[in-house]
Amino acid sequence: MSCHIVMYNTIVKTKEYIDTSFIKEKNGCSDQIIKRLRSLVNNSEGNLSKKSLEVYLQEKDISLSPNQVYVYTLASYIEQYFNIQNIKIKNAASLSGKTVIAFNNEDHIKLDCNNCALSGDKNIKMNINNRSIWLTAKVLKKQKIIVLKNNIGGINRNIKSDDITESVVFTSSPNNYFTDIKNIHFYKANRSLLAGHILKQHDLSARNLIKNGQYVTVEFNNNKVKVHVKARSLERGSLGQTIKLINPRSNKTIYGKIISKDKVVITI
Repeated sequence: MSCHIVMYNTIVKTKEYIDTSFIKEKNGCSDQIIKRLRSLVNNSEGNLSKKSLEVYLQEKDISLSPNQVYVYTLASYIEQYFNIQNIKIKNAASLSGKTVIAFNNEDHIKLDCNNCALSGDKNIKMNINNRSIWLTAKVLKKQKIIVLKNNIGGINRNIKSDDITESVVFTSSPNNYFTDIKNIHFYKANRSLLAGHILKQHDLSARNLIKNGQYVTVEFNNNKVKVHVKARSLERGSLGQTIKLINPRSNKTIYGKIISKDKVVITI
């Protein structure tokens, strides 16, 4: 008696080890054949053709359909469905406990996710012909990072351009990383750091670039014209901070944002 197997066109694996619910129909097949087919699907991802399945199973009296089967992990299926640039999906799971979500080409599939373009833990609603399955996943976002090439010894040590290199990671917490490579010379290490370390925000502190009572250059900028004057700082500050100054000509108090050593900007 010949073995007849009909599988679903798309097989989405939600767990590391799957059951045989990707098979829609079977008739006259031994447990050994089903076990081998399950093992193949369990360890596969991508396009499986009818011919490749027949070669793998090495059974003479077997009939398989359809001609093509597409196998995904749940994470890879979510990624290709939303097709959002520079994100990856991790720890995807079905809340139903199913090991496989399977469907055919004619089925209507829809995934809904609130803010899946942003990193973090997400709840995703999957509808198959108006039947709902709830999924969970962690969204990782592509992030530029700064990696140390050399050991940084001691607190308050300057970090130079020769000490670092750029790379990328996928992370659910992009704001944890220090990324301001252009202004890194305005920061100091909070502790000793080893080569290979990825710089985080808490690894560095901004240096004081302006002292209280210091005369600095003030740039007035309205996106068309830049005017530079001198003013005296009434407080100290570091990169990005807004400080109070006094204009010695008018004796008026002004506020400017520190953009460099001895320089602040006022946008008007």
